[in-house]
Amino acid sequence: MSSGGEPGGGNSRADDRLHRLAASGDAEGLRRALASTPGAPDLYRHWPPLEDIIVRHGLKGTPLHAAAAAGEGECARLLVEHGADPARKVIQSERGDEEIAYADAAWLARSRGHRRLAEMLAAVEQHHQGAGGAAEKT
Repeated sequence: MSSGGEPGGGNSRADDRLHRLAASGDAEGLRRALASTPGAPDLYRHWPPLEDIIVRHGLKGTPLHAAAAAGEGECARLLVEHGADPARKVIQSERGDEEIAYADAAWLARSRGHRRLAEMLAAVEQHHQGAGGAAEKT
């Protein structure tokens, strides 16, 4: 893993709060939480709603994955502004060290019918890759 830490790592209470705020569309609450939790936009945690989209158990995603799947564009933009990487994939890590990458935020948004959000996330990802920035992190 890179700057986001270990897939289940970090402060789990803060991780859960960020995921819940992102998925619920509470942009103001998310803004406050991000200000008090530096480096949190790319922390992974188990997020059960992802299992309804990608039919696998034990999936872990970032707050951006939660926002994208819920179609919460304002929260997704806020997370990207705070450094969330749209190229990061939802992962499955049931055996400890083995991680299996599945879908990025744009795919999650598209699969749930959030076309504009998917286009925005894909454009940000493409811009980062074109600028030599965000390499795929899984």
